[in-house]
Amino acid sequence: VDLTNYSADRAMQWSQRALAQDITHKIIAGPSGVPERLYVQLRKDLGIRSAIPIVSGPIRIVGSEDRWELLGIDVLADMEVFKLLPDASDQNAVSLNLLSKRNTAILIADSAAQLALRKNETFEIRSNNRIHQLRLIATAKGHDPLQTSALSKIVLTDIATAQEILEMTGHLTRIDLKLEQRQNQLQDIRNILPPGVTLTTITQRTDALTQMTDAFQVNLTALSLLALLLGAFLIFNTMTLSVLRRRQSLAVLRALGVRRTEVLLLLLGEAVLLGLIGTVLGLVLGIWLSHGLLALVARTINELYFSVELSALSLGSIPFIKSIMLGIGATVVATLLPAIEAVRTPPGPGLTRANVESHARRRTWLWLAAACASAVLTGALLWSFDDNLVLGFVALFTLILAFAFSAPAGLLWFVGMMRPAVVKALGLRGAMATRGITSTLSRTQVAVAALALAVATSVAVTIMIDSFRTTVNDWLHYYLRADIYIAKDASHNKGIDASIVHRLQRQSGVQAVHTGRWLQLATPEPTALFAIDVDKRGFAAYRIIKKTTDDVWESFTNKQAIIVSEPLAYHRGLSLGDNMVLATDRGDQAFRIIAIFEDYGSDRGLVVMHRNTYNKYWRDNTITSLAVYLDPAQDSEQYVSYLQHKLRDTGLRIRSNRTLRDLSLSIFDQTFVVTGVLRILAIIIAVIGILSALLAIQLDRGREFAVLRALGLTPGDLRGLLMTESGLLGFSAGVLALPLALAMAWGLIHIINRRAFGWSLTMDVSLITLVGGVLLAAGAAIVAGWYPARRMARTAPAVDLRYE
Repeated sequence: VDLTNYSADRAMQWSQRALAQDITHKIIAGPSGVPERLYVQLRKDLGIRSAIPIVSGPIRIVGSEDRWELLGIDVLADMEVFKLLPDASDQNAVSLNLLSKRNTAILIADSAAQLALRKNETFEIRSNNRIHQLRLIATAKGHDPLQTSALSKIVLTDIATAQEILEMTGHLTRIDLKLEQRQNQLQDIRNILPPGVTLTTITQRTDALTQMTDAFQVNLTALSLLALLLGAFLIFNTMTLSVLRRRQSLAVLRALGVRRTEVLLLLLGEAVLLGLIGTVLGLVLGIWLSHGLLALVARTINELYFSVELSALSLGSIPFIKSIMLGIGATVVATLLPAIEAVRTPPGPGLTRANVESHARRRTWLWLAAACASAVLTGALLWSFDDNLVLGFVALFTLILAFAFSAPAGLLWFVGMMRPAVVKALGLRGAMATRGITSTLSRTQVAVAALALAVATSVAVTIMIDSFRTTVNDWLHYYLRADIYIAKDASHNKGIDASIVHRLQRQSGVQAVHTGRWLQLATPEPTALFAIDVDKRGFAAYRIIKKTTDDVWESFTNKQAIIVSEPLAYHRGLSLGDNMVLATDRGDQAFRIIAIFEDYGSDRGLVVMHRNTYNKYWRDNTITSLAVYLDPAQDSEQYVSYLQHKLRDTGLRIRSNRTLRDLSLSIFDQTFVVTGVLRILAIIIAVIGILSALLAIQLDRGREFAVLRALGLTPGDLRGLLMTESGLLGFSAGVLALPLALAMAWGLIHIINRRAFGWSLTMDVSLITLVGGVLLAAGAAIVAGWYPARRMARTAPAVDLRYE
């Protein structure tokens, strides 16, 4: 997970500096773009020679399903790109061809190979529903895999070619700058910037992008640390059992004069060696797993946040150093308690098993006290830090510790309560099975805690996802009120032609057509704005949760007012009645917030204003989306087919209400695939842990079972007894996991999700999910107990009795 997050951050940084790593600032603008004359002013009036004009926009390459970007560069201003050519002698010729010949392009070599393109061959691209032919005059190669990945979906052309194709004559997308951070120079630049144009540092821009995905990455990291915590339980259980099995030999060593410090160093040395081996294996497996996670994370980032090419894994040293420290550190910490217990036990009592179990029972109350302390700490963290995401996760982990500390008492209580019913149902086998669990508390408590924690995590995350999905589904039904939605294709740099709106309004069966303009404002922190031209029915799609006036519609249409989504208000600390300053074509303007609405389309938030207000401050008539309302008698699916045929040459995406809702839920499900993978890993770790625990426990009780066999217990009876114990152990873990699962689910929904994304969700608990968690725990324990039971039933009694 750390490698994947590290690679994603590096890819985002490279996406901002794909061609030149020494860029310090960017000049960006709103929907109108940066005026071309500003670039002339920078070079002529201010003498800034390190200004690089860029024209970029989305395109489609005919025959490819991927998203591509057309990137126009000024050949005379930026020669960096030509250093990517494999043959240095070709640099002048290629730059001259790119500058002097129309419709010529450069591709990364790997991308050209994927498209089956060779030098001097032509290929077609689609932009604004027009087909353009480009000729490949050269292929390039990045200086390293990251740069190659950042440029892999980019078509490089001369700036004039890009302006023509993207219909941006006279305007630029941005201007990249390489400045020396002199304040007077920066102020001189700001003085000549026209309204709506902003100067931002590359660091601000990159940080703003990475902050968009911070919450997503923190959630993944927390789940991965939870898997590590389960691994620590496994180590603790294994080392405890190792010490238990060697108590006699350790006691003999102590009796022969070996000092406690030497015994402690012996045990910790073994732990460090095992931890090192496990960590090295973990690093190798981690690299392999991160390749699969990278594709899942890339898809989520591209669907929810912004387009970034994330195909190259960055093997930075920091993730490896952190992993080594965590791997060995977790092993030593997990071993410390059983090692200290071993050296503190006097040699005499150390030779008896009864003493071990009596100690375990006496310590139950101490663990219960520690559980209460952890619970109090959890409450204090939640009460004191109501907006810190990291401390929210810390509180979640202290809650897990509280449960782990209470596991021994919980196990004794639940098995004692369950014993009469089990004895009544299974007779002697039930009595022996329940007694076997409580008589080996020092061994079963950690296995139960680990399995219960894994099951609780799985159930809690399932409840969280189900609650999230139910809330989103309910919101979609409320929000998607129109019958048909029409949007521009990804290759449309311009919007929907106004003539299409007029054609639709004249169509029979159409009641109304509402228009929308979605854009990203030119600010260091990306701000999404949606300008809508709707009637009162269309405005009712926004579910208002807070408002300053009873008649929000009147203020929204007739006053300089906006409504903002709940996530945006939360993340930026905005309240009703506050003024929000937005960069417009007439300079910075303050807009009053009159309402906050429910929205799950973006975790970074959205500003919505009426189109009349938008037209006052922006010189932009672009339309990016349409909402079509049909007569009640019309079938929306049939009408979609009719419009797709009618508007087949426009390149627009036309979807019915139901199709768009299904697509939205499909994207939602895709975002939780990574979470599902980590849940499965946690369950696998817990099953391995309980398998090792059951195997060690049953091996350690070999003499007890041998005596039972000698008294007449058959191999089948013994196998049945052990499988019953395993099933009861798993069932106990499943039932004990439910309170933790509900508490974790509540924390994930109302604490973690709120602090990470700013959304308010309704907790939806399904009985099927809870019962499934219990059955999962019982099934995992039965599966894990099958091999130890089979092995013990096949062992001859004489093998274990010969030492008596």
